[in-house]
Amino acid sequence: MKSKRKEMVDVIKTKRTTIKKLKIGDAVMIIWVDITSHSGWHLVENPKHFPMLEIKSMGFVIDKTKDQISISHTYDNMGRCDTPFSFPLGCIKRTYLLDGLGFDYGSTKTMDNPNCIPGSQY
Repeated sequence: MKSKRKEMVDVIKTKRTTIKKLKIGDAVMIIWVDITSHSGWHLVENPKHFPMLEIKSMGFVIDKTKDQISISHTYDNMGRCDTPFSFPLGCIKRTYLLDGLGFDYGSTKTMDNPNCIPGSQY
C-alpha cells in the first residue's frame, strides 16, 4: 500500500539530473546511501539484518570533482557557506535539481573571501 504522505520530490518542483550537468550554485537534493553498524554479536548468514541507510540531503553545489560533489545548506551574499558536505560519487543513488532555488555563482566570483569558492579550503 502506497503511503499518503507526499515525498519531498513530489512537493518541490524537481528534475532528475546527473552530477555532470550540475553547475556551482545549483540547488539540489542528493539521495545517497550510508553505512550502518550494529554492536554486539549477530549471525553472519543473515545479511538482511544490516540494511544500508538511504538519506536525502539538500543544498547548493559549491564544488564538484571527478570523485565527489560538495554542497552547503546555507550560502550568503559574501560568498560564504555553512556546514559543507562532500559526497563520494559512489554513494549517490539519485540527484535532483530543485528548479528556481539556486543562486548565481557569477555574482560572488569577485569576492575577496575564499570561503566556499570551488577549489579553496573550507
